[in-house]
Amino acid sequence: MLRSSTLALGATLASTTSEDRPPKLRHGDHHRPLTSSRLARVEEAGDGEDSYQKELRHRRHVVLGWLRNPVIRKRLLVVVVSVAAVYVFLATAASMLPVDLVDGADTGGGVRMKSAGAGAGQAHKKVPAGKEHRARGGTTNAVAARKNDRAAEQAAFVGSEHKVQNGRLLVNTNSKQHPINQLISSANAAWDLKVAKQSKTLKQAVDEYKRRYRRQPPAGFDKWWAYVVDNNVQMPDEYDQIERDMRPFYALQSKDLRERIELHSADKDTYTIKIKDGRISTTAQYKDEKIHHARLRSQLQLVQDVAQWIPDMKAIYTVHDTPLSLINWDHRVEIADRLEEDEYLDSGLNVAGDSEGWAFACPPSSKLRKNGEKYAGPNWDVEAKSFIVSHYADMDVCEHPELIALTGILAGKKPLSTNLLPIFAISKTRLHSDILGVPPERYNGHVELVPWEKKTNTHLLWRGANTGMHYGATLPWRETQRVRLMGMSAERTGTVDVIAPPSAMKAKTVGEAVKRMAKSSANPHYFDVGFVGKAIQCEVEDGTCAEIDRSYPFKTRVNPAEADRYKFIVDIDGNAWSARFQRLVASGSLIFKATIMPEWWTDRIQPWVHYVPVKADFTDLYDSLAFFSGDVEGKGAEDELAKKIGLAGRDWSLTHFRMEDMTAYVFRMYLEWARLQAPNRGAMNFVYDPSMERERE
Repeated sequence: MLRSSTLALGATLASTTSEDRPPKLRHGDHHRPLTSSRLARVEEAGDGEDSYQKELRHRRHVVLGWLRNPVIRKRLLVVVVSVAAVYVFLATAASMLPVDLVDGADTGGGVRMKSAGAGAGQAHKKVPAGKEHRARGGTTNAVAARKNDRAAEQAAFVGSEHKVQNGRLLVNTNSKQHPINQLISSANAAWDLKVAKQSKTLKQAVDEYKRRYRRQPPAGFDKWWAYVVDNNVQMPDEYDQIERDMRPFYALQSKDLRERIELHSADKDTYTIKIKDGRISTTAQYKDEKIHHARLRSQLQLVQDVAQWIPDMKAIYTVHDTPLSLINWDHRVEIADRLEEDEYLDSGLNVAGDSEGWAFACPPSSKLRKNGEKYAGPNWDVEAKSFIVSHYADMDVCEHPELIALTGILAGKKPLSTNLLPIFAISKTRLHSDILGVPPERYNGHVELVPWEKKTNTHLLWRGANTGMHYGATLPWRETQRVRLMGMSAERTGTVDVIAPPSAMKAKTVGEAVKRMAKSSANPHYFDVGFVGKAIQCEVEDGTCAEIDRSYPFKTRVNPAEADRYKFIVDIDGNAWSARFQRLVASGSLIFKATIMPEWWTDRIQPWVHYVPVKADFTDLYDSLAFFSGDVEGKGAEDELAKKIGLAGRDWSLTHFRMEDMTAYVFRMYLEWARLQAPNRGAMNFVYDPSMERERE
């Protein structure tokens, strides 16, 4: 249905024209091909096709005259050779630069880019690396404005013995510093810096918004700020996820966007929230199912207290917990070009179905495009050990293609590309272009704290269903997240090399201090994980359900009161995001989290300060468990550090993950969305006045 809807979009929007600004002839347009849209602009500006061709012939005649001159030809040769030498020098220097900690930006001089709509093997056009970076980040201005911020974050690792690349710390086996000690120290410094820089006044918040995004905040920003102050909302500058999601839509005229919203509001399995004159109304296009009603009600609950300050707008949500929109890389580059050039996408442009598979959502320079989806299995070698530094960077499937095989939401799928859809989803991967909403599901604001000393169970706990994907004989489910953890923990043969806790290193290097543990002793010592009930989401006829029931551990359920007495709990993605995290982190236990799904709070939390990040292949899990809980004899445990992070996570949950914090996020998100839909976007910019000022404590 999605594809047929987006195909119809081209015909629906073909006749629209700009209502936000008049077409304009840009400097340099005489050197560009005359597309139908450009021809219309040129003609409206009083420069029709005849004069264009005349000017082109004149310029060609002048250039040919120059080239016939031998002196000019010689000078041109000198220039070309000089430019080539400079290019080689810059490319060599760029290859020696450190890899970007946060965004994994390409620092080369350029990449080869398949032309829009071209199939594999067709002609390519060269796209500057800057454009690739802008398209990948989804927000040109935010990336540019935060360059110094990223440098400050990287400074925490300057001089450290373990280096950082693509969001991961690469273990130096010759170092005498335990890598987790470095991770914790650097993470605390980065978090303290981020907290210290947060705006205290409305004026500061406006200035920071303009610094990051290079435009004025949306109308109603003062009302949002008043809500932040009145409800003690923390981290008021950290809303980059909204910018990443919203910015591509500035490449659409507001009329085009409204027509797309109108078109897709009739899509199956969606509901639409409409705010008109401060009043909320809804429409629904889904079956009468309890979970769908609950999701609609939860979204209304988030916005009901602030709707009076939100300008008129419509927001379409998918009822499912998985995303819908996947634009290919060529279209993402086209969007970035339009944004940079202050232009709009053509109304009739339709790119739905132009490509198939996850790789086409990535830049040609990415590992996924270069190496494909093949996965050889986890690398347990000591020299290959690494840990997550930036969880958001580690979610980049383009640079970590193994994530496709390791997670059910991606494994075995060959999705078709879509147009840029005005759809909100409560979860998504970094590949998807849906607008990320806020899911309040399973929120619990009243979690009693069991003191650390009374958390007597030192196993890593997990219980749940075997969700994650649909399981069948023809599907690659055995490497996906939940069954893989169950299988790994149940192994009783073989060994695993584990970095010894710091107290056991005794001036040895990391490599020298590695302990080889028998899985027959390590797994029962560290893990208490298992499925509950019976296998679900699986094919009975081909024997898959029976195989899961037979091959993986199924255990009794553990209620929340019992779970709170475990020191260590792991949180894993299911079919989409895990709705458990808020309840778990509020328990005061040390939470280990494995995910590829960014959430509304991802920019507002710090791995290694509030929780322990775990790679999708779990090759870092034994090392982290040994660090915090000791070896198989219980020796060397960093119990105080585990307690500190557990309690910091609980404090973060009570101050950063409240209903008020979720409302503040959707409030600001809807202000941005309302501006994008407005007939005159410029009139929806916020104008600061000192009389509006409020100050945070």
